[in-house]
Amino acid sequence: MAWNPAAWMVVVALSATVACGELRKEPEELSSEIVAVQGVVIRNQLPYQVSGVQILATRTGRFVGCGLIMSGTFCRMAFDAQALYGSDIIVSWEEHGKPHSSGEVQIEQPANLVPDKAAWVEVLIFAPGQVGARLIQ
Repeated sequence: MAWNPAAWMVVVALSATVACGELRKEPEELSSEIVAVQGVVIRNQLPYQVSGVQILATRTGRFVGCGLIMSGTFCRMAFDAQALYGSDIIVSWEEHGKPHSSGEVQIEQPANLVPDKAAWVEVLIFAPGQVGARLIQ
């Protein structure tokens, strides 16, 4: 499988235990160039808990989420490998009861991505009101 950063959109299947929804593209929009994603991990690097974390695919309106992530921990959603397309997501969450939203975030692609190896989408809440996203293997 070849990687095309201009043609990917987050596609995530519903986790049986944690996820609230799924992210998926319609078959007619799919490219032959894909990366398999087998899960999402959301890391809270803040010195306090965050709640109501939601990752929204801007093109499809579908989402996954975690209810509560303690300081220095993570929420992980694993599933059967799914195709990954596109890069725009919106992350929303609460800190001390105050809602935050990232606006559109582009998932960073590592230079050493192995196309035939499944990847994870990693979302980092790294500073008050700040998030980043990247693919990890």
